[in-house]
Amino acid sequence: KKKMGDETHLIGSKLSVVEWLKTAHFHGLDKLFMIIGTCNDQKNSLRLYRLSMNYEPHNQIPEVIKPLELIHSLSLNSRSVTSCQSISVAQDYYGVFTTNDGIIQIFEIAEGQISPKSGQEIKTSDNAIPTSSAICSQTNKCVVSDNIGNIYSYRFESGSWDKIECYSSLGLTGITYKSSGLSYFSCGLNSTLYGWDDRLATSSNPDPILKISPKEKCRMSCVTSHPTLPNILSTGSYEGHVHVWDIRKQTPLFEGKVHNGYVSSVSFDEISPSALLSSSHDGSVCAMLVNENIKQQQLLQQQQQQ
Repeated sequence: KKKMGDETHLIGSKLSVVEWLKTAHFHGLDKLFMIIGTCNDQKNSLRLYRLSMNYEPHNQIPEVIKPLELIHSLSLNSRSVTSCQSISVAQDYYGVFTTNDGIIQIFEIAEGQISPKSGQEIKTSDNAIPTSSAICSQTNKCVVSDNIGNIYSYRFESGSWDKIECYSSLGLTGITYKSSGLSYFSCGLNSTLYGWDDRLATSSNPDPILKISPKEKCRMSCVTSHPTLPNILSTGSYEGHVHVWDIRKQTPLFEGKVHNGYVSSVSFDEISPSALLSSSHDGSVCAMLVNENIKQQQLLQQQQQQ
């Protein structure tokens, strides 16, 4: 929604994913840019928006947020069934988006337009649906997981794809790079967190270097890495659990059922890395302060009224 005062306007019937553009020089103090993917809309698309605000440097919160301004819209497909599954954007105006009909597409942002890179597209195997994507700016690579257990790796420098057939019988639901950029982790429906060395993992060497499972089995739904501590990860589950992992010890530093429904995302705050957010299909958002003792402090709980 775009909002000004008490007036609200819908910008799509359903929005599937949103991602900030993180490039510092692409932002001003008074402008932020985001990419939004739509689904179940007659005009399924990838859209670049600008969010402008009246910003006073001494105030942490803008006084007035202006309506979202549509900069560019890229149609995903003429078929209305095609919707955006995931978006990942690097710091140099390039990124990857995936769709529910199995397309994984590299794109770039130039002169305010989203442009798919010709020939830099791949189709998943066996009609698999991409589930998550991640980009590492240090190594100029991206990885994409799908719902039958494959990982697709792309090198931006060479423009080449590599498919890693991991566990075809298991669905991978989330994927993230460690902050060091040397490895990535993916989680699955079999209650296991997998880790791969990005320098070694190929189609001929698909085995993970690390496997971690909680004591109580739960189907993992999403994973995120800590922005500054490469040994810390967090996962969510379909049963409402959130875990914080120290992969060096291969044990959870914190585990708890904080939601009554499927955990759709977990995210560490890049500015205050001790803060962890989780969202759920039960309509709630939970914020936890994660310190050395992993004390849980619930700061926000917004429950939808049925």
